[in-house]
Amino acid sequence: MADVIAHVRSAIPELDHCTYYELDYQGEALAVAVDFGLRGVWALRDGEPCRIDVQADPALTALLIRNGIRVG
Repeated sequence: MADVIAHVRSAIPELDHCTYYELDYQGEALAVAVDFGLRGVWALRDGEPCRIDVQADPALTALLIRNGIRVG
């Protein structure tokens, strides 16, 4: 499994101050960027960070909330 967090950090330096968590969701490794709240969720697709629309995926939103990540 590729290091999705390292890829996102290098591709999006303006979020370098965030704390990142790696989360497995439906067999895919996701990088979750958090500061005071959720800043974004990315997956690696074709070797590039691809932002995931959390609001469009209620199951992912619920998983983040269960893991203590404030969404909204």
